[in-house]
Amino acid sequence: MDLAGAALIVGATVSLLLVAEWGGRVHAWDSGVILALVGALVVLAALFVWRERRAANPLLPPRLFADRTLRVVLPAGALLGALLGGSVVYLPTYLQAAHGMGATQAGLALNPYVLTFMAVSSLAGARIGAGGRFRPYLIAGSAIAAVGFGLLGTLDPGAGYVLFAVEIGVLGLGFGLLMQNLVVVAQNAADPADLAATTSATVSVRGLGLSAGVAAAGNLLTRELHGRAPGPESMAAAISDVLLWGAPVAVVLVALMAALPRTVDRPVRGEASA
Repeated sequence: MDLAGAALIVGATVSLLLVAEWGGRVHAWDSGVILALVGALVVLAALFVWRERRAANPLLPPRLFADRTLRVVLPAGALLGALLGGSVVYLPTYLQAAHGMGATQAGLALNPYVLTFMAVSSLAGARIGAGGRFRPYLIAGSAIAAVGFGLLGTLDPGAGYVLFAVEIGVLGLGFGLLMQNLVVVAQNAADPADLAATTSATVSVRGLGLSAGVAAAGNLLTRELHGRAPGPESMAAAISDVLLWGAPVAVVLVALMAALPRTVDRPVRGEASA
């Protein structure tokens, strides 16, 4: 077990999250605290890479990056996690602010997103498993997610719930084409001996991106609320402005998916394990 590598990546992750959470809000971007955290992030990340190149059983085997597909899938997974964390966490708050829902009602009101996500994920996974062509689905999912963020980011808080439900359904459609299928693509690009490490790396970077996305969205929300009159209307409008940032990030995801090869090199193994 690579305990040294684990300690280094945990330290780098904590530094990244603190920068995303504190930067420009608790501490100025050019403050000593933020600069020290950025320095710690760079040093710890560099030490992690150095350690992984020399460890007998590395957490993240460097040979994984020799594969073109994995070089794209891993950063794409981090971006996808950031989009997920930066959106879904704040959608119930939007419903509470814009529509006066309670916490339970707001959670249930996200069913159009959840049901669309589940249905599309299963159907797309089956189609990819049958034909081995994953690139069109991932590009389409990224583009649809960009549209969903654009719609939610320009939504008038005074609009009815039905329009909101349609727009989160669009977002669920995009994420459904991406989430599990990105793991399947990574698994099928890996050598059999590296399957466990590849799956772990793909899920881990997605989780890291999710945490960073939550922190960054919280930072943006605080900035958007600054100077606005307190109240639910201001909160709803600020959340919409934060969600709009997801659109350009999803466009970057489209570009990453377009860089993938057209088909997997190995037979598709089936559903993702995470």
